[in-house]
Amino acid sequence: MGNRSGNGSSSGGQARPVEIPEGYVAGQPRDGPPPPRRDPPADAGPGSPLRPGEWYPSPDQPDPKDKAEAPKKASLAKKRGRDWGLRDASEAAVPVTRPIRIDCYADRLVLVPGEGNHSRTIPLDGPAEASIDKFISAVWEHMDSWGIAGKGMYWRPVLTVRVAPGGQQRFAEISSLLEDSGLAVERKPE
Repeated sequence: MGNRSGNGSSSGGQARPVEIPEGYVAGQPRDGPPPPRRDPPADAGPGSPLRPGEWYPSPDQPDPKDKAEAPKKASLAKKRGRDWGLRDASEAAVPVTRPIRIDCYADRLVLVPGEGNHSRTIPLDGPAEASIDKFISAVWEHMDSWGIAGKGMYWRPVLTVRVAPGGQQRFAEISSLLEDSGLAVERKPE
C-alpha cells in the first residue's frame, strides 16, 4: 500500500500531513473487514461528545448485532419431510389457498377467528419448537371449518402474521420452523 500525503488544517492554522491509503475514495467505505469495535474511553460518560462515525451502545440497550447473530432455527421439514404441515397434500392434487390470520406475540400465538371459528391461543413457553405441534393442530382445526376443498384439491393455508411489538424473534423462529412445511407464512404489514 502506498501512501499519499495531503494537507489538513487544524484550528491553529498549521498544515500537517494526512496519510491516505492507496485506492481510497473520499466518502466510500474502505475495502476489507470493518475496524474492530472500540469500547468507550473510561472517562466517557453518557453526555460525552462522540467523534463523527462513533457510536457506543447505551448500557441499558442490547447491541442490535446480538439479535442478528442469533442462530437461525432449522426447518422441521428436514426431520419431518416436505409439506409435513398439510394433511391432505398429494402430488396429483391441486392446492387451494386461503388465509388464516395469526397474531404473534413474544409469549403466544393467536389464531384470529374467521367465519365459524373461535379464537385459539397457543402459549409459547420456552423454544417455539416445543409448541409447534399444538399450533399446527389449531391450524388444522381451523381448516376443518372450511369443508372440503374440492375433488382433486386440498387446502393450503397462507398464514398472514401480524407481529406485535416484541414478537419479532418469535416470528423469525416460527417462520424458520415452518419453512417447506407446506404452510405459507407471510408477515402482514402494520
